[in-house]
Formats: sequence, C-alpha cells, structure tokens
Amino acid sequence: MLSSLPVVQAIDFLCEHTSSKSRVMALLTHDNGPSSLTAVLTCKDPDHACEAVRILRRVLARRDATTVDDELKALTAEMPDAPAGSLRQAVVQAASGIWQAEPGTLFVVPDPDPSEDEAVSDVASGPVGHPRLKDLPGKVVRIAHLHEFHVTDEDALLRAAVDRGWEPLPASELGDDDPRDLIGAVMTLTEDPDIAGTQTLEEQSSAELLRAEDGDELADWSAAPVVTRFTHGWRLRGQQTRPAAEEQTPNFAALFATRDCPCKGEDEECRGVRMAAHAPYR
Repeated sequence: MLSSLPVVQAIDFLCEHTSSKSRVMALLTHDNGPSSLTAVLTCKDPDHACEAVRILRRVLARRDATTVDDELKALTAEMPDAPAGSLRQAVVQAASGIWQAEPGTLFVVPDPDPSEDEAVSDVASGPVGHPRLKDLPGKVVRIAHLHEFHVTDEDALLRAAVDRGWEPLPASELGDDDPRDLIGAVMTLTEDPDIAGTQTLEEQSSAELLRAEDGDELADWSAAPVVTRFTHGWRLRGQQTRPAAEEQTPNFAALFATRDCPCKGEDEECRGVRMAAHAPYR
C-alpha cells in the first residue's frame, strides 16, 4: 500500500544525459540513512529534461505548484504521455515537501570513509561533496569539442567499437533513426585520431576561463544548459558573397554605335563620322 512506503524529503533535482536519452533524478534525504537518488522520469530530449529540473527546483524552493502552471503545461504538451505524467506527479510531491519512494529504487550515495577525513580538503566537504565555482581556490578552464563524422562504412565502425569493449544499447532504447547505435560507437572511438569507417568532416575546440564574478558556474550547478559557440558558416558566407556569374565585358560597339556626320563631307576639318548619343562630336 502507498502508506507503507518510506517517506523522505527531496532536496534537489538533477539531470543525467546519455547519447540516447536523458533522465531526471531526485536527490533525497532521510533521517535513517544517507542521501540517495531516485529516478523521476526518462525522456529523449535533453532540453525537456533540463526544463523539467528547472520547474521542479522552483516548486521545491517555493513549496507552491501553482507558480509553474504555465511552464508545466507548455512542457508537458511537448512531451510523451509517460514522462509528462511522471513530471506532473513529481511537481505535486515537490510542492508537498515529501517524497514517497518505491522500495528498492534508491541508489545510495555512500558516506566518505571517516579514516580519510584528514585527507579530504575543504572543497570536497562542500554540499553533497560537490563544490561550486566560487568554492574553488584555483582557476577553472572549460573546453568544449565539436566533431562531425561522416559514416562511410557502418560495419567497420561497429567492429572497431566492439574491439574497444563497446556494446550497443538495447533495441528498446534505440530510435528508428539509429537502430544500430552508431552514435554510441562513434562516441566510444572519439578519442582515436582516425575512426574506422568514418571521414572526419569537422573538428573544432572552444576554451574559456570560468569566472564566478561574471556569472559563470560549473556545469553540474548551472541553472541553464552550457552553450558553446563554434565557428560556423564560413563556406556558406563565401558562397553567398561570390558573384553569381562572371561579369561580361560590355559591348562597346553597341553602346557607342557610329553614324554619318550631317556635314556629308563638306566640312574639310570633319572626321567624317560622329559617335552615337553616348559620345560627343569630335
């Protein structure tokens, strides 16, 4: 029965992303044990998962589900029925301040070994063991990579990934657009200089120094998705600025046609012809 389920408190919501799906997790705390995680919903769109976390955090902070009515309706209208229903239920639980978890669904986060307390820095003893950017004494550099690969030989790609210990996702978790899990195979081999069965189309890197005073935050604590801009469209821009066709030399014979002079040769100083209207008499 529902009343027999353990009642705990939700203290935060987090996202977990893989190449094929995203999961929203609730971070729970309870009096008779360590903090734990439990799944809230699973969806294929990472933006939906991030927006769900933002909604749940707002409800948790205000203990009022009515403050997110518009956002919740807009998001659930875009989601499949199953995750949309799970999100609505999670909003109700977050507003109540308690969380009823099914037995056996909690992943327990173990407490650190007390014997290692002296070796643990002040940074590591932050909230849930994860520091924020302002808590770190040194500088933090964020590097993002952009790769585009053209798969020219699917079988060769999959064999190379299997040789590296890769296993495809279950068929139930794969979409119709990628039934062989080529995405997972490429991700497994991304660090290789040459990925078998592919042609590298683009490879870029972007780096930035994070500054708390500028509003930057570590990805795990960021309220908004991490967005990186890469160089784009330079081939397209070059094509758009190139003349559509080579300019042709004007036909000067047509523009400056000649005609007989009105003097009909009676003027000894006349040269015999004059240019058309575009040119003066000589």
